[in-house]
Amino acid sequence: MEYKKTRNNRYKIKLNKSNFFKYIRKNPESPINIILNLPYWFQIFVYFDIINNEELILLTYGIQKAKDIPLVRIQHEALFNRFPLKDIYYKRTYQEAVKKIVTYGVGIIILLNSDTRGIGFGAYAQNIMLKQGGISINPAQLFDRFGVNCNLSDYEGPLSILKRHIQGQKIQMILDSPKRTERKAAYTEILETLDVEVSKWIFLKK
Repeated sequence: MEYKKTRNNRYKIKLNKSNFFKYIRKNPESPINIILNLPYWFQIFVYFDIINNEELILLTYGIQKAKDIPLVRIQHEALFNRFPLKDIYYKRTYQEAVKKIVTYGVGIIILLNSDTRGIGFGAYAQNIMLKQGGISINPAQLFDRFGVNCNLSDYEGPLSILKRHIQGQKIQMILDSPKRTERKAAYTEILETLDVEVSKWIFLKK
């Protein structure tokens, strides 16, 4: 249907799904069939924090060259996202981040298994139930009622390890939206101490 060049001889192609599968069924030996089976391999690195007894997982994509500025996403994983529930927010943002990294060609995803921002499963579940029940309340206010900080995640350790996986001192950071000002400030403060510059902020939604 259409295509456009992204970078380094990479192309983003939009296909008519029904026509594409019809063609494959009629032409099973066609080389274009490789599009269906072409994997986008991420390399996995696992670190273990002997102080907190926690694992840190990094997924890297592509081979970074001197002029590349890798895309970086810190992805919070929640228990709810392992089930087919109504709220699949973090699963959706993960998929969008993967698409952007694969399209660009070089990137890193840091997986934090912390039930969102380290607030604990109970507070997170209560927040989800209130939202699904149509009760609008600011998450920060809700967590304050529970006596829980709205963001208890430790970014210093993950970002320190991230620096070992990039060439140069620049990255492009993927955030959910421009409204994530508190997270943007937390990332920036730590990255500045590590002499890493965010050359561009990429938002998954406006």
